[in-house]
Amino acid sequence: MTLLKSEFKSLFRGLVLWTGILALILIIVMAFFPFMKAGVLADLIEVNRSVFPMPLLALFGLARVPIFSNVTIYFAFVMQYFNVAVVIYASLRGAASLNKEERDGTITYLYAQPITRSGIVAEKMAANFWAYGMLVMILWALALILALIFSTGSQAVWEMLFQVSQIYLGTFVIGIIFMALGFFFSAIIANLWKARTVAIALVLGTYLMGVISSLADAVEFLKVLSPLNLFDPSRIIARGIDLRDLSLWGGMVIIVVIMTFVSYSKKDFKIT
Repeated sequence: MTLLKSEFKSLFRGLVLWTGILALILIIVMAFFPFMKAGVLADLIEVNRSVFPMPLLALFGLARVPIFSNVTIYFAFVMQYFNVAVVIYASLRGAASLNKEERDGTITYLYAQPITRSGIVAEKMAANFWAYGMLVMILWALALILALIFSTGSQAVWEMLFQVSQIYLGTFVIGIIFMALGFFFSAIIANLWKARTVAIALVLGTYLMGVISSLADAVEFLKVLSPLNLFDPSRIIARGIDLRDLSLWGGMVIIVVIMTFVSYSKKDFKIT
């Protein structure tokens, strides 16, 4: 428990910074809803559709711009970009967790403590999941408040709040997936910056897979490899969270977590 507390303490400043920045961005983009409701973005894209190629529009989620008839449709549209930032935070936290002592030269001190390697992994995971959970909970609460503020009365309040909550459940799931992968990279890659680079590359790479899968039926299978696509906010409010996708990636997270414990227990530390 001592390691869990010290790990969370080391994460707290970054958590406050990320939460503050993301909260500010969310407030700003939601403030544009009254303008977007008038169809400004859709008209702008339609006028310039011949200028921008479809793959470029798809890359930014603008291939099909919905009519923002209510706040949750607009919120889902915005969250497809917001999720990328939240997921990057989660992946970076995981990727920096199990190798930072090697970077700082304090691995000897940590390893000399009365705690097993499995205990180190477990407590670091708990601290990082705790921090990530706090981030999502704060942003979820803010999103509910903003949805109430900008609601136009075109849908029932309970439906609006339920859909926003579903979207954030999807966000939480995606972050857990990439944080678990980040932990695995931090267990097998001693260099902190390399682990972080791999984690971010995986986030952006799977996002691109989702974009590509939407461009042609022949590569539609790639969407299974993209959590950002499978748990896309617009899909969630239209059809809910697919339990098959949740089970598939939930199983993958369990496997990756087990691999992380095994890899870290066999790791040769770089002691300086």
